[in-house]
Amino acid sequence: MQTRAIALCAVAALAFTACRGAPASAPAAAEPQTKTPSKAVPSGGKTDGNIIAAVANPARPDSDRQRDAARKPHEVMRLARVRQGDKVVDFGAGRGYYTRLLSGAVGEAGQVTAFNPTWLMERFPQLNDAMAALASNPAFANVRAAQAPMDAPGFEAGSLDSVFIVLLYHDAFWNGVDVAKMNRAIFDGLRSGGRYVVIDHQAEAGSGTRDVENLHRIDSDLVRQQVMAAGFELESTGEFLGNPDDPRTDGVFGDLRGNTDRFVYVFTKP
Repeated sequence: MQTRAIALCAVAALAFTACRGAPASAPAAAEPQTKTPSKAVPSGGKTDGNIIAAVANPARPDSDRQRDAARKPHEVMRLARVRQGDKVVDFGAGRGYYTRLLSGAVGEAGQVTAFNPTWLMERFPQLNDAMAALASNPAFANVRAAQAPMDAPGFEAGSLDSVFIVLLYHDAFWNGVDVAKMNRAIFDGLRSGGRYVVIDHQAEAGSGTRDVENLHRIDSDLVRQQVMAAGFELESTGEFLGNPDDPRTDGVFGDLRGNTDRFVYVFTKP
């Protein structure tokens, strides 16, 4: 009970989760066929000027900037090939850390949807004010806020260039979400060639969904299998958020907070 209470308090501070019982671990899925993914490309070239400017955007709050060293948003958005004019969804936007970054990266011709699932907004109603303030901020005029069930987001078919889900995929399991339906809805919302970016805390290999609630971690192999089962191909992976010193057996809100071993997957819709 003490561990559970600590986790709840920590997550409430982030406005990201609340606690209730987790389901039994999902059985291992059949290994899907996949091409060998590429690695992250070197940064700093002409192709990522929009990303460099987005990270340096003076309209971003200091609280966001303080998280950049641990979250490495430049590397993430470069790996995901975010371009000016893109239509992007920050899926599980919370208070908008990635929303603000993506807003700058896609520019005036692009659009960012700050999407929060219904269960998250119900538990943390203060997010309504945060999203309203963000969507009305002229520095982020290309942002709109949305909320809906996580497995029925209501995206227009083929309308999106990319969807980012950062540190929230694991929460779907213990919040009554049909994950297969969620992945398929995202697949349907993306255009051909669109990208689905998944970042989460790494759990022990073979653990499935065992640690999604108590430790807020998930087995990356399970995520890969589930997303590819929806029709995606694995385009690239990033190792820049990894931490070999993380044993993957502790909760993410303890001593390793902000420095957990995290996986980065970029999937593509054929």
